[in-house]
Amino acid sequence: SGLLPSNTIPNPRADRKDTTTQSGVTLVGPSVSPPPFKEVD
Repeated sequence: SGLLPSNTIPNPRADRKDTTTQSGVTLVGPSVSPPPFKEVD
């Protein structure tokens, strides 16, 4: 019961930081926004 909550906390936090650093915007979801941005470049 202690391993489940511990794994769920670090997961959402890492995803949110990754999306904010790549896209520069607070988008709550998978890495689907970053890919298109790189292709346009």
